[in-house]
Amino acid sequence: MCISTAAAEEWVRTLHPDSVEIAVSQTRKVVEIETWKARGHKNFVNLSFWGSRGPVGSLYINSANIGFAKRSWPIFSLSPEVGEYKGGDIVTGFAGSNVLVENGEVKKQPRTYFSKRKCPRTGVGLLPDGRLIVIITTRSNLNDFAKRFKENGAVFAVNVDGGSSSMFIENGEIVWSSKRSAVPVILSW
Repeated sequence: MCISTAAAEEWVRTLHPDSVEIAVSQTRKVVEIETWKARGHKNFVNLSFWGSRGPVGSLYINSANIGFAKRSWPIFSLSPEVGEYKGGDIVTGFAGSNVLVENGEVKKQPRTYFSKRKCPRTGVGLLPDGRLIVIITTRSNLNDFAKRFKENGAVFAVNVDGGSSSMFIENGEIVWSSKRSAVPVILSW
């Protein structure tokens, strides 16, 4: 679902990779914002795409890939290395639908309905100093979203589940949510 407002809002957060974790619904169902908060998650954004069988694309938790399909999607590794997954063992990481920035350069996005439409977007990137950058916007196409990561210094970035799944909770308060009150996978800090 896309929001059709003229002005977009955007939030940018930089995080130390040791301060983040991936939390996943263990029931293969979405989890309400209030439930995530009750489990101790005070700052978080939605993360992985989700299908009827669970996370779409790779989702590594404790070295086990619990995702399915979309094996070609890029993986953002959180451990043992932080950033673009290039092979080898991975303990924690998640798939994005598109690489937005690679080697510090904006990647041109394919001309598809998904990439051209202006809608809520969530993405995670890597800064040169090893910190993560998370950007949430209420209205952007993928090319413009990629440019925002580059403008903020990212050397690598991926697009994660956005649209109606986009949400941003900070200090236990809903900063922004696109009408959805539940998500199955979050990036928490």
